[in-house]
Amino acid sequence: MRGLLLALVGVAALTSLPLGSASAGTLHPFTATWLLNERPGATVAVDSSGYGHNGTIVTGTQVTGLGYYRFNGYGRIVVPNDPKGGLDPSTGNAYLTVVLRTTSAEGMNVVQKGQTGSPNGYWKLEVNQGHVACTFSGPSGSNGVWLTHFIDDGRWHSITCARVGNTVSASLDYGTRNWQVNAVARATGDIHNVKQLTIGGKVGCANLRDGCDGFIGDVDSVKMSTQPQ
Repeated sequence: MRGLLLALVGVAALTSLPLGSASAGTLHPFTATWLLNERPGATVAVDSSGYGHNGTIVTGTQVTGLGYYRFNGYGRIVVPNDPKGGLDPSTGNAYLTVVLRTTSAEGMNVVQKGQTGSPNGYWKLEVNQGHVACTFSGPSGSNGVWLTHFIDDGRWHSITCARVGNTVSASLDYGTRNWQVNAVARATGDIHNVKQLTIGGKVGCANLRDGCDGFIGDVDSVKMSTQPQ
C-alpha cells in the first residue's frame, strides 16, 4: 500500500503544486481508522487512530464479528463532526482507503462528509453502476475521478481516493493484475464543513434506500490520513 500512495504522490507532483498547510484553526490532522472488527451487538464503530472519531452504528448495519460490517442499503455509521477539523481535508493532502465488496450496481455512497450544496464543500467515495468514483469539491471548484473497471463482482477490493495538491486520484487493487489508477488536476480549495461523516450512505434525506444512496455490501475497513502509509 505504501508503494501505491507514493505512486499517487508522484502523479500529483507532475501536475500540481502543494496547496500548503491546513487552514488556521485546524488542530487535528485528517486522520481516522475504523477497522470494523467489533463483536456482534456493538453499537459504536471505534476509531483506533487515537483521535476519538467513533461512529454510531445505525439500524440496518450488521456487525458480523468477522472483521467487516454488512450494509443493506439502509444502515449507516454516523460520525459526529470534529470541531477541530480532523475529518476535513481543508487545504492539505488527504488519503482515504476503503476495503469492500459488493454485487450491487446501484449508485451507492460509501464514505462521505457533506453533500452537494454544503457550505465550504464536501468529499466522498462512491460506487456507481459498478465503478469507483472519488470527488473532492470546494470553493475553488470540484474535482472528480472515475475508474473504468467494474467492482460489483462480490470480491474484496481495495480503493484509495487521494487529493495531493490540486490533483485528485483514484486507485483500485494496487499490486494485483487488475490494478488501475486515474488522476485529474483541478483546484478545489479549502474543503471543510460542519456535517457528519457517514459510512454507508447519506443522512438527512427522505428515501433511505435510493435517495440516500445507501451502500449494499460489506466493508472491511476505512482509513483516512494526510500522508502515505
